Amino acid sequence: MALDTVNQLVTLSDAKEFLKITAASEDAVITSMVNRASHWANSYTQRLLLSRENTDYYDGDGTGVLTLNQYPVTALSNLYDDPLRVFGAGTAISVSDDVVLEGAYGIIRLWNNTQAFLKGILNVKVVYTAGYALASVPEPIKEAVLLYIAHSYRRGHIDQRFGVVSETIGDRTTSYSSDDIPQKAKTLLNPFRSERVYVGAV
Repeated sequence: MALDTVNQLVTLSDAKEFLKITAASEDAVITSMVNRASHWANSYTQRLLLSRENTDYYDGDGTGVLTLNQYPVTALSNLYDDPLRVFGAGTAISVSDDVVLEGAYGIIRLWNNTQAFLKGILNVKVVYTAGYALASVPEPIKEAVLLYIAHSYRRGHIDQRFGVVSETIGDRTTSYSSDDIPQKAKTLLNPFRSERVYVGAV
């Protein structure tokens, strides 16, 4: 199993260090868990967290403000406004002259020669790069992903406690959490959750 480098939010080395594993014999299992945990983080936050180029289409609403699906935005490559949805050169908006980008929040504001987007359905096309570089993923996101991996590794791979909520050995009964995901992992990701339209990870 190869690392899903489009979505991975921690490295294999990060995960092995967190699990206190040095041997290479578990690399395939841990790699799979890195991939699953990263996809879960995307799904839970309703974002594509790792940096990538996006091509999105939006309805023009007659205002000069557009909120992008993904953020933070690190580059705005192209912006078009075309009710015919051909998006030729003549419908391009100059991103250097007519746009103010609030990258941290993924917000485009028109100014100068262009004041508002035309009203229409999917008439605004945006090509932009958004998300965190692997080396710059915020620590709470990394910790949440690592907690997911540790939970999956210990519960599913080591203990194999699928569906087991308690077990009794002699006079001693041990109860286990029935949560598939550690609550702390969710708490760490809550500040990063988005209410915007979500485009699934690819």
